[in-house]
Amino acid sequence: MAASDIAKDHQRPLGGITSACRRLLPPDQRRISSDSAPAVLALYLRDSPSEVLENPYIKRSVPRRQQAAPVAAATQSASPGTPSDSTERSELSEHLDIADRSAEWEPGDASTLSGEAVASLEGKLREQKILRLRLGIGDDPHTLAEIGQQFGVTRERIRQIQNRALSLLVRRARRPGTPGNMLARLLDLPDSGELDEESVERIAAIAAAEFNAPGRTSIPIMLGVAGVTARDARNAASLATKIAKRRREAEMANMREEKSRQRADRTVSRWIEHAVWPDVAPQSVEPEIFHALRLTEPGEAAGSFFSKKLGREVCYESGLERDALAALEASSAIEWYQEQPISITYVWRGRERRFYPDIIAALHDGRRLLIEVKPLMSMPVALNRVKAEAGRKYASFRGWGWVSVDGHRTENDLETYAIPEASFRAIETELATWGHLTWPQILRLRSDTSVIGRDVAAFVIQTGAELSLEPHYRIYPTMDVGD
Repeated sequence: MAASDIAKDHQRPLGGITSACRRLLPPDQRRISSDSAPAVLALYLRDSPSEVLENPYIKRSVPRRQQAAPVAAATQSASPGTPSDSTERSELSEHLDIADRSAEWEPGDASTLSGEAVASLEGKLREQKILRLRLGIGDDPHTLAEIGQQFGVTRERIRQIQNRALSLLVRRARRPGTPGNMLARLLDLPDSGELDEESVERIAAIAAAEFNAPGRTSIPIMLGVAGVTARDARNAASLATKIAKRRREAEMANMREEKSRQRADRTVSRWIEHAVWPDVAPQSVEPEIFHALRLTEPGEAAGSFFSKKLGREVCYESGLERDALAALEASSAIEWYQEQPISITYVWRGRERRFYPDIIAALHDGRRLLIEVKPLMSMPVALNRVKAEAGRKYASFRGWGWVSVDGHRTENDLETYAIPEASFRAIETELATWGHLTWPQILRLRSDTSVIGRDVAAFVIQTGAELSLEPHYRIYPTMDVGD
């Protein structure tokens, strides 16, 4: 049983439980943080002496001169490991194996680790909600003013709470094994905290690919989670803005060339081919009836460019949206397009909500295509799948096509992806054994087997499993949205 479950059963704060676990340890093993105490206590009580002494977490947590101390006799008589024992060690791996292992970056790592770090702010539900809303975890990203309206305070007060929470996460990221420390390792951040242009460009690309929030919001928060000070994080975001501006200017210049048009045509043709098209005739609509229904606050939008095709400025909220709109701008198959054109109602966990599909595009052949832009590894998330189903029904009723895209890739790529048999069996076995998969378990599968992130995402889509991010990363065998 996890410490959080014990706290819930006994109606005690989590901090009280972890402190009690620390006090139960022998005096020579108490030189650890309270957060780590439950895991160390479990190992002390249930492992054999040799397993305890060889465990890397004990070696880090207990002074070297004390590692040779004998383990209590009760440990030697402990019962053999059970699935519950292995589960606790699986949860402990979040604090040991992954931090010690040289991990390679895969799509979804930054957003998942950032969400885990935010969820670790125990007892600070307000701070958790603000950071989730800012990053767009489980929902669309929100501005400071929008969040202030929800809490009944000013945007400046929300900024203060956000900065205070980030200061706490910066300090926590210094502790090995925490989500923030793991994120710093994966981002390959320098010890000085100062980032050069090449590093900032790489980090900005990761933020654009994994968060719907604009870079000026996602980059400082992501770097704060990874332990970068507020000043260095702001400097990095400022440099990223300058880099993005230069890149946009270069990209728009390239779009005027024939090569850019051909590339855009290949991408858009793939979207059209992979879209879900109904049998009914499409409703004829003109661009004049649409306008952007969800506009970001001035200064919060990621950017804009002038569209020659539309004769106006086109705004985007993320790097993925920018690339999608640029493809539609350059493609010869598209007559016109409109960002955030409509509002669609859907039901999630028994509550009615609304979302705004990113783009509607009019093809020269008279068809209309509704487009949702999402990172490929976010498409299997349960909430996003519910939104996509609502979008498909809305489009089908009007005779329009529907497609979810990430650059040239689409959700259809996950639906048709041939998962290697060994990877499929490894995921299936782990899921059947424990009833659900956690983020540390996924990382261990990727390290110890041939499983890659795309295998996991395709497995969720193809088997009807549920991938939830609230409050932690979990994969369950079946989809249950509770509509």
